[in-house]
Amino acid sequence: MGADLFESYVGALVSAITLGLVATNIGSASHFMAALFPLVIAGVGIIASVIATFFVRGKDGSDPQKALNAGEYTATALVLLLQLF
Repeated sequence: MGADLFESYVGALVSAITLGLVATNIGSASHFMAALFPLVIAGVGIIASVIATFFVRGKDGSDPQKALNAGEYTATALVLLLQLF
């Protein structure tokens, strides 16, 4: 991951954590969960994208975009399913 992408990713996480903390009451259990939720979703996304790399399979003479789409759709489905728990 390039430095500029990493900076944007971390900036988005810090912003989400800050919004969660500002939106809840200080000292309550939901205050801690509001800060933890964006980190959990980001962690699930990282795990899902690592798993989805195993679904990117290209064949000789085939369209490489189809293989990339299979990985992206797999990661998206995994994140959607895992964030329900």
